[in-house]
Amino acid sequence: MGDIKKWPIFNLMSPEFLSSVRVAFAYGDHVCNALIVTNTDQVYKIEYNTQRLLEFNDCHNAFSPKIIESLCGLGIKTFAFFEGPYILVLTHGGMVFSITTEYFNKNGFIIEASTPGIMNTYFDNEIVEDIACGKYHFLVLTSSGKVYESCSDYTNHNPKSASPKKVNIDKKIACISCGHSSNVIVTDDGVVYSWGDNSVGQLGLDNSICQTEPSQVTRLVGVIIKKVACGYMHVLALSNEGVLYVWGANSCRQLGICTPNDTHVPTKLDASEMEKVVDIAASCHHNISIAMGTNNRIYMWGQCLGQNIKVPTLTSVSSIHDAFAYYASSRVMHQPLIFHKNNENRVLGSLKCAFNDPNTSDLIIQVHGIPIYVHKSILMIRCQYFRTRFQKDCVAEDQGVIEENMFSYDLFKAFLQYLYTDEIDVSAENFFGKYTCVIFFTMICYIHYTFFSTELLKLANHYSVNQLKKYCTQSICKHITVKNVISLYNTAITCNMKKLEDSCFKFILRNMTAVVQTPSFAELDGLVIKRFIIKAAEAGVFRT
Repeated sequence: MGDIKKWPIFNLMSPEFLSSVRVAFAYGDHVCNALIVTNTDQVYKIEYNTQRLLEFNDCHNAFSPKIIESLCGLGIKTFAFFEGPYILVLTHGGMVFSITTEYFNKNGFIIEASTPGIMNTYFDNEIVEDIACGKYHFLVLTSSGKVYESCSDYTNHNPKSASPKKVNIDKKIACISCGHSSNVIVTDDGVVYSWGDNSVGQLGLDNSICQTEPSQVTRLVGVIIKKVACGYMHVLALSNEGVLYVWGANSCRQLGICTPNDTHVPTKLDASEMEKVVDIAASCHHNISIAMGTNNRIYMWGQCLGQNIKVPTLTSVSSIHDAFAYYASSRVMHQPLIFHKNNENRVLGSLKCAFNDPNTSDLIIQVHGIPIYVHKSILMIRCQYFRTRFQKDCVAEDQGVIEENMFSYDLFKAFLQYLYTDEIDVSAENFFGKYTCVIFFTMICYIHYTFFSTELLKLANHYSVNQLKKYCTQSICKHITVKNVISLYNTAITCNMKKLEDSCFKFILRNMTAVVQTPSFAELDGLVIKRFIIKAAEAGVFRT
């Protein structure tokens, strides 16, 4: 992991706020910006203007986090940025959203009223595992190992000039990386392919001819590569044996080899001081290379604070992220800083592993005949309902089984998992994989965001988990339609969710004619209709 305070843009944030951060991303070539996702799934932007582009009257607010409502509650996994400006957002559920250039102001900052557009239709409605961006393009890796790219000629630097298309390669892909105008990917059996700009040999093909389609890097045949990392115009490739190969531009000595010349073929880096290389990192925004050696020692070489470091040099930092924060000339992250990502030995990681583990469980909750293995103490700590239930009516030690059949198994399992992890696993793969027919993406989105979130809201209300109720409400408010607004309005009243009720009410007022003609409006309970009419009258709807 890394220390968020090593990045200047976060230095003036309060310790209390920083302690709530789950994902942090500093980005932008000209104006350093940042996005933050908190543990409660709130998303904030932070603006730090290095070129005095802010208006004078706004300067005192430059470091104040400003919430972006449209991104809250999405369950964000990571971000990626490319010139335009454009930002890609990947959720834990495998959805990709884009914030396009029209939602940035003239100074390059995201406006609070931005509306992210969902992109999965471009990727054959597949669940997305990873995203990567170059200077003017991006790659997307799906859970089935397919790769999609935003454009193929790499000469027209307009991200909207071509719709994303599937990369023509039959093998399953395990790793993707983008350089300035080039791409390198690795298959699940360790074979490397590259395409795009090749002006300095960054494709590793022993020539300088640009490629529009993936070509195998044949000089690595016989070597199993597990990870690649593209710099601005150079590439690092790490083998399964901890050996590092480099190629491409070397004007800033970013290859770490003895010659200052560019290299058009993969070259084994003599890195005996690192012993076995454990991890590597580079970025299309930098000419620096970072590697982690034995005993988690961090080495860097290439362009460091305006100087060219010729060979891998041991640093005093303890993480790759901190190396970028200290030494990279462009003070932006190579990828978002995700806290508790490597949490096997942390409390949260232990709790996550403990969920549904029959070896440590002291209680079985049986939902429609299917067992879920849990721990009474954790349920009591996290949920007032279970605390009250177990205190009043303790489950006998020789029994250890309770029945909960009010909600579906998938829904209840997701709820219990939330109590252990503070995360909601609502990926379409989990909830729709059992169907053999093809489900249209629009229907998946509708059920995924509306039906599931609504049912989860009812469950959270029944079990008095207020934080989960807020999470569900945020998700639902983003997906109100004419067809579902009455149902959601009823749910909001039943669950006493004022924010959801107000959102539905405002939506109905804006779309009154269409809503009152729906069958669900005619079926409204009389008391609910009376409540609605009174509230509408107070809002001045019936004034003449």
